[in-house]
Amino acid sequence: MTNDFYNNLVGDLRAPSATSSGTPNVIGLAAAAVLLSTSVVNFYDNTAYIAGTSSGASFATAGVFAPAGPVVKLRNNIVANASIPTGSGRAVAVWRNYQPLWSYDTSSNNNDLYASTAYYDGVTAYTTLSDMWAVVSPRESASFSENPPFVSTVGSSANFLHIVPAVTTLLESHAVNITGITDDYDADVRQGNPGYAGTGTAPDVGADEFEGVAQGDVQPPAIVYSLLGAGAPVTSRTLTATITDATGVATIAGVRPRLYFKKSTDANDDTGWKYVEAIGSGGSPFDFTIDYTLLNGGSVSVGDTIQYFVVAQDTRPTPNVGLFQGAFAAGPTSVALTPPAFPIGGTINSYTIITSISGALTVCPSSCDYTSLTNAGGLFETLNGRVFTGSVTVDILGDSTAETGLNALNQWPEDPTGNFTLTIQPGGGAARTVSGNFAGG
Repeated sequence: MTNDFYNNLVGDLRAPSATSSGTPNVIGLAAAAVLLSTSVVNFYDNTAYIAGTSSGASFATAGVFAPAGPVVKLRNNIVANASIPTGSGRAVAVWRNYQPLWSYDTSSNNNDLYASTAYYDGVTAYTTLSDMWAVVSPRESASFSENPPFVSTVGSSANFLHIVPAVTTLLESHAVNITGITDDYDADVRQGNPGYAGTGTAPDVGADEFEGVAQGDVQPPAIVYSLLGAGAPVTSRTLTATITDATGVATIAGVRPRLYFKKSTDANDDTGWKYVEAIGSGGSPFDFTIDYTLLNGGSVSVGDTIQYFVVAQDTRPTPNVGLFQGAFAAGPTSVALTPPAFPIGGTINSYTIITSISGALTVCPSSCDYTSLTNAGGLFETLNGRVFTGSVTVDILGDSTAETGLNALNQWPEDPTGNFTLTIQPGGGAARTVSGNFAGG
């Protein structure tokens, strides 16, 4: 079942005394909670604007709210949430509760997502669009965050949520044509359809097709990579990042994307942070080798915490420079960061150097590496605190009949990532018994 919602103006909503109980009090565009993966909700060319606050102890709002179930697609929407949350509430552009990413259609894009919290997945709030890109990519890579220049936000106005004519804005010509949608809220023909008489080069974002001035690229490159888990006390490790931009990512030597890194105990300035440039001369994805010999001290030890972020610039004459994850003290004009860009604020990615493990191990009542699988000091507890640098094979050389189940086996980190395996098998040419009692799953 597919439901399309398009060319709607949603705004001038009020809940001045509302108190949240974990869900938003005010919603612009909502997808009903259903438990059908075959249910699809498409939001195309809508304008939703939320403002105001509440006297309630906890006030939360969402431009788009999808609590559970349907696959949601967002294309060409203005989702502007300028409300002021109270208490533990938040003002979110896109709010999805505990849903897998498959229910967020991968073609969702070309939206204006303007809010103090760009994305909330029911557990973690992602403040900026850059933070959002890193968790929902490839979704929203051509989206942007701009406070829309509305003529009026008063519901009774004839120009309610229409865009000021002739204004310079990213809304102008930043959308794409949707099959079957040929005009806007006022029946004005959208660019790319027969009868269009304007000067735009593409449709406009939102429910109002208007004659504006297209804003040049003001968005920094979108940077996406998988966060690094615990590392081994070696000399280097690698990271691969996907980096995209509307006008292109700078790739020549000296301005290619860089990965900055340091020990957490080193100064948060240009003397503490070291960097490596992306390997090679090609484009995205970009590979980096974190060279620990560049660090202050020239090496890493077990217990060290390594902080890192990736920075990239686009190809505009005055480049837009972006990073993930953190915040510049002052906006730089190049990936070659200078002292004013520091200290780096916000949430900075990090990982800890821990003891490595690989090779052959044994388990038996005595004279082996470990005396149990699940007990205190046993194999599982040890593996949970190690980083795999190769595959591990464990031979059980004797029966283990007093397993307590105290320690489950967790997913292990790898350095480098190698799809390493853990094999636990009977050893010594005989079958082995592993048993015990545990009050749980």
